[in-house]
Amino acid sequence: MHPRRFSAVLFVALFSILAYSVQGQDTTEQVIYPIDIQGHTWQLTNLALTTFANGEAIPQAETEEAWNLAAKEGTPAWCYYLNREDFGDKYGVLYNWYAVNDERGLAPKGWWIPTKVEFDSLCEAIGCDNIPIKLKAKGEWILSEGITNESGFAALPAGSRTPGGEFLNAGVLDATLATGLESTAWWTADQSSKGKAYAYVLSHTGTWGLVDVKKGYGYSVRLVKVAE
Repeated sequence: MHPRRFSAVLFVALFSILAYSVQGQDTTEQVIYPIDIQGHTWQLTNLALTTFANGEAIPQAETEEAWNLAAKEGTPAWCYYLNREDFGDKYGVLYNWYAVNDERGLAPKGWWIPTKVEFDSLCEAIGCDNIPIKLKAKGEWILSEGITNESGFAALPAGSRTPGGEFLNAGVLDATLATGLESTAWWTADQSSKGKAYAYVLSHTGTWGLVDVKKGYGYSVRLVKVAE
């Protein structure tokens, strides 16, 4: 190879490595890409870790029965939407709140599960008026009119799972699954009672709001930390 061409290839390769390490934090199973919004650094994609911070595995509920049992017993669990790994590749995984709040820690060092206050601060930072179109990723929602993603948050329709095991309202990977009713929800670190906790829901109609639900629901997680 010509020396100049070799030097150019080497430069591109080194630049790619540097960009990767600057943009993401290696957490063994997932690289966390950040976006800074008014003093906070938010995770740009939904969490997909399947181990706690101490390295212990989070139980995967691969059947409806296993998911329902975890909800009844109040034990941590995660799953792929429809138990399909290809959904996890795009949307991350769904956690019950018992996994979110486990003492072993779901978030890697330096990150944490956002509180209600931090979600409210996100809203205030980008402007609470018309917040759904500012949060949603372009080209990922069937009802996509007006979506700007001006926040850079790039919310995807990751769907959810009921404590009984029913999957609800994810986006599509193939046309046979399209419903037009996509939604997504993220857990907060806050509980309202022994059996319920708070989450924020973003719906296909553009609704954004706080809900108080049973801890056995399966929702997405976005991590946060103080901006550096």
